[in-house]
Amino acid sequence: MFDYTAAELERIDESLEPKLAWAKDRQALCEQMALDASRLLSCVEDRLDDYRGQGFFRRCWSSLSGKTGAVERANQRDLIEMQRHAWRYINLLQERELLLAHSVITVKNNLLALAVSQNDTKIEITRLANRIYDRFVVLEQRVDKIEVSQAIHSWLLTLATYDYEDRYPANLRLLRVVSDFYALKSGPWSVVELKYLHKALGEVGLNPKHVVTVSDFIDGLIDEIEFQGFGLFSPLITPSHPGALGNGFVIDTISSPAFSALYQIKDNYTVSSRVIRALQKRLELGHAEAIKIIMNEFIDELGIDTSATVPVKDLAVEILGCLSLAERLASVEDRCGETEVSGAGNAHSGQDAFPTAAPTPNRAHREERDMPASNGNTEPGGSRWQNDFIQCLRTYEGDDLYVLENIPAKKLKNAIRSFPIDHRDDVVALIDTTLFGSCEDGMAFTMRGIYWRNDWATDSQEHFLSWDELVGVKKGIVKKSSTVELGRGNACSFAGASTGADKARNLLIQLVTMYEEHCRSGSASSGGANA
Repeated sequence: MFDYTAAELERIDESLEPKLAWAKDRQALCEQMALDASRLLSCVEDRLDDYRGQGFFRRCWSSLSGKTGAVERANQRDLIEMQRHAWRYINLLQERELLLAHSVITVKNNLLALAVSQNDTKIEITRLANRIYDRFVVLEQRVDKIEVSQAIHSWLLTLATYDYEDRYPANLRLLRVVSDFYALKSGPWSVVELKYLHKALGEVGLNPKHVVTVSDFIDGLIDEIEFQGFGLFSPLITPSHPGALGNGFVIDTISSPAFSALYQIKDNYTVSSRVIRALQKRLELGHAEAIKIIMNEFIDELGIDTSATVPVKDLAVEILGCLSLAERLASVEDRCGETEVSGAGNAHSGQDAFPTAAPTPNRAHREERDMPASNGNTEPGGSRWQNDFIQCLRTYEGDDLYVLENIPAKKLKNAIRSFPIDHRDDVVALIDTTLFGSCEDGMAFTMRGIYWRNDWATDSQEHFLSWDELVGVKKGIVKKSSTVELGRGNACSFAGASTGADKARNLLIQLVTMYEEHCRSGSASSGGANA
């Protein structure tokens, strides 16, 4: 793809050497950078303005450009230089065998899906993708020395009894199998274990070797969601600790077209649905077709060749690996978030920082996506929804319910770490339900939704619900003893709180009703995540 002189190659390798040494002990960040580098290769000069605000470009700028200035200064020459470094970085990762098996598949998928117009460039990218896949084949030949998780083996033996073929259509079935597999083992996986995933797909009636495009996969999935309901889809891509994985965080952090598209659906489906239902007559489209247009425009913006195909088995491994990567990156961000709350430096200070990396935006400089859009009002965030949201919370303030500036710093720090709360999500109010005031259990209110954590005595399937999701379970928000149920399988205990379950339930119903009203008037967005 690039013709390097000997001197250029020496210069680039010298600049990359510290990054490769750093990557050996930081697998999650190594995988993230590999995906970012492969994404960078699809960038074109005439869309440079669009890239500057995207997460992958900011990270590549701070690590590959060799410059310390603001990313807004990036020009055409910078883009080409970054791409030269990215190409070499991916080659060196492959040569030095620094990527795990599932990462090899994901990077290969990324490379093969790049939309590039020059035929010779496409040939070079395909050759690199094939070399990377050859690495997976080599790993397959070493399987005799690797043990398989007993839990995965037992699950596979009983998989036919789950009746997935009857319960889920094809694309949701794929996500269900991946979700089950991830619940059994969240990584890392041996090649044998990944082959067990391939076998599981076959056991539920999916041909692992069948090839699909990302576009067809997303279109088919949207059709299934329309028929089966959004509630069946959302839990399948939500890990066990969803509070740490805001939709915006995943979209910004993971440079995988298929996985990002899944979270775009999760983040935008209900909001897009409202808009499209209102405009459907003008659009002269069915609801599902309009949603597909929105999602496919997102895929196109990523520079993806929508005609590129990938085997179902590789798509499953990509989604599996990205689930793991997202949670591991969230753990890195959580550690950084503790530093931020205590005022001790930027989000990537310390040993996890990528060499020459620019600081991640802190709580005082967060991205526009994470805050409600301004409409000219004078209240914080500038939206009527946010204004009314805060005022409602203030009417309930007192005892162990704290709002904004009245939230004790130590309680906030403990809640962010313990619940956990996405550190890029601003906590507007906090209820401490602990007996001794540590706030390691409780409920947090943000513009995106609510986070909560219970003590050992109260179970809950989820620990985060967006405002859209709360609207969907509104009738199920009920008080039972000292607990508030939040739809089927979810509950928050207020046993240790002065703010009892009655008061908490009334507050939640009031906020959800208010959110519904603002959505109808167009002054609220989906939990504030992408406003």
